[in-house]
Amino acid sequence: MLVASAIAALCFMIFWVARGPVPVGGSTFSFGWVPIWFSIAGVAFSGISGLEFLQWLLGRQWAIADSLIGVEPSYFLGPFGLLLLVWVWFRLRYTRYRETAALMLIIIFVYAVVVVAAMSVSGGNIPFEERYFRYAGILSFLLLLIAVDQGRTPFVKGFACLVVIVLGLYGLKNSVTGAHAQMRTGYYDPTSRISQDMVSPAILAYLRSEITRQNFQRPIAVIPTPTAAISLPQFRIICPFGAWAGYTEKIKWVGRSDKIFVVLPERMLLNGKAEAILRAFTDYDFDKWSRMNLSGMIIFAQ
Repeated sequence: MLVASAIAALCFMIFWVARGPVPVGGSTFSFGWVPIWFSIAGVAFSGISGLEFLQWLLGRQWAIADSLIGVEPSYFLGPFGLLLLVWVWFRLRYTRYRETAALMLIIIFVYAVVVVAAMSVSGGNIPFEERYFRYAGILSFLLLLIAVDQGRTPFVKGFACLVVIVLGLYGLKNSVTGAHAQMRTGYYDPTSRISQDMVSPAILAYLRSEITRQNFQRPIAVIPTPTAAISLPQFRIICPFGAWAGYTEKIKWVGRSDKIFVVLPERMLLNGKAEAILRAFTDYDFDKWSRMNLSGMIIFAQ
């Protein structure tokens, strides 16, 4: 298990962190406590969306407290999550779940160490998001439930059941509101049966029809959301994280294909980001891009 964890961490550093600004950037070493405590908080609470739940529950009060105290929430949640994991280990170390707990805790802390290393070595440009720790967070939550179940106190078990019910209702609420938002503003592609909120089915149908009509070989589609990629199975997809976040000047794409489509929101044409993205493809002449407006987007082609 230790060897497998070390190999996984090494592959992560080689194939993700070393790939440049997608999604990590920078080249200087930076060390700080915020990535450490956030990673520990993430592996401890992301399985139940704990950080998102607290942000929703406290709302404006937490923001006011954060601005008054001037301390990142990770400074509180990180040590608390670490103490919780230590308590779980002491609770399970003399039970039949000892080996299971040891292996799961190894996986959990490998997650935390790898992300901290990525943030430190690569300049800290990985955004602080719970979703990076979701798998480790689920393991932490399972271990917590097992540790609670070892107790004999009905109150503790009842409180654990209450927490599970509350979090379940919170997740159900998010699913319902998200589905409602998709129905109101999202796009549904009947071909792939996928809903997303940026690229309309008309644009996806146009790109697929161009492939069928012109018989292009391995064309490239540059799209603003990876969700739409499943609707374009014949394309090689580029969804540059840095381009949409404003780091276009750090990204250069070299090489050509027989056809490339760049799908951008119309607002990017007004703020100059569209030009920066097109110029990032260095082997394509900027003056030769053709354009077509469709469903609030601009399709550049060459």
